[in-house]
Amino acid sequence: VTTHIKPGVAIDRTLGSAKGNMKYTMETVAPGTKFSFKVIAENIDPRDGALVSKALLLALSELKRGNISIGGKTSSGLGQICLRNIKVMILTAESVRQMNMEYKDITDNVDI
Repeated sequence: VTTHIKPGVAIDRTLGSAKGNMKYTMETVAPGTKFSFKVIAENIDPRDGALVSKALLLALSELKRGNISIGGKTSSGLGQICLRNIKVMILTAESVRQMNMEYKDITDNVDI
């Protein structure tokens, strides 16, 4: 992962100006960096309309739209992310019974 060292100056909130001798640096990930992301939710079927399913789909939807930031300094504009290439898979009870543990792709049946 490519990172950048970003210099900064502490701000005095009362005066609205730089504090003396309060410089700092922070390491940030380069814009456009791609990460993999995986959510494992047990006993949830995103197609069933249950409240927990709706909450999970809402969180994924907001991540897809770029409305959730992660990490530190998010109020300064850092940590903005958005999901791409979303795939939703489930492990069915039948698959478990047969001991083949194959996940079924239901991406087309889920509205995120």
